[in-house]
Amino acid sequence: MRDAKAMNQRKIFACIMVLFAIMVLGCNATTINTKASQQDTPKSNPVATHQKEDFKKYASYPFTLTMLDVGQGLCILVRSGDEYLVYDGGGRERSSYVVSFFRKNQINKIKYLVASHYDEDHIAGLIGLLKTASVSTAIVPNYQANTKIYSSFQSALKKAGSVVYAKAGTRYKVGEANFDILYATDNTEEKENNKSTVIRIEYKNFSCIITGDAAAETESKLVNKREKLSCDLYVVGHHGSSSSSSPGFVAAMKPKLAFISVGKDNKYYHPTKRVIKTLENNNSTVYRTDTQGTVTLVHDGVKYSVHVTKDE
Repeated sequence: MRDAKAMNQRKIFACIMVLFAIMVLGCNATTINTKASQQDTPKSNPVATHQKEDFKKYASYPFTLTMLDVGQGLCILVRSGDEYLVYDGGGRERSSYVVSFFRKNQINKIKYLVASHYDEDHIAGLIGLLKTASVSTAIVPNYQANTKIYSSFQSALKKAGSVVYAKAGTRYKVGEANFDILYATDNTEEKENNKSTVIRIEYKNFSCIITGDAAAETESKLVNKREKLSCDLYVVGHHGSSSSSSPGFVAAMKPKLAFISVGKDNKYYHPTKRVIKTLENNNSTVYRTDTQGTVTLVHDGVKYSVHVTKDE
């Protein structure tokens, strides 16, 4: 009887161990599948990190390019050594954030401030910067707009050391980096977005093209002029609107990286599926502010890497 009872206990124990093993293997399989799904994540949706924004941690790098999270707008900050370039400043809703970002990081001198065009979501934040920081040179498009934000911007420009109109073919130097104006309005454009100033930044073996809200018509002009368009980074035009990032233009650039400044759940449905598909077809890894927050590219003089931070 004892032997039979002991045998039954051993059978029960064995069954328990088998069930336990199945559970463990099942958990491991789930973990493996999760990892596989992360690896299969499309290039247009890299995993976001959630941590406190701290721009100062990049101070040891000689070159940085940051796309600030300004929602449905655009603000690009470039640092080379101890000199700064700002391209656009975001809209009203995030203008105080832009000013506080600069103050927190003790950026009080801007060598070049570039306004792509006079839409509110591109120049409102620049007004705050002109009032709170020292701007040596402001580069603006040569046209006028009949809006209150344009008038406010023109008033703020009086605080800049000098104001010049953007001119295609002009080169400027920021630290050890250069930026060239590839396109500037000649006032023949029918759409205001096509008046956007387009620039190309170069540092060591890295290059970047920023187009503001320039649409396909301007992009076509750049392609036809055989401008030097190949680049590592493309700051995607018009927040990923289908009116920009035409297939021919993106193919001419062949950017390894694409930064999209866009508001979360925006009413324009930016970025559009067509633009994302075009970027993926050109093997561009996409980073976007609506899902990842502020995006910073750092260059150590030899190679570059990209970091994303999102305030919790």
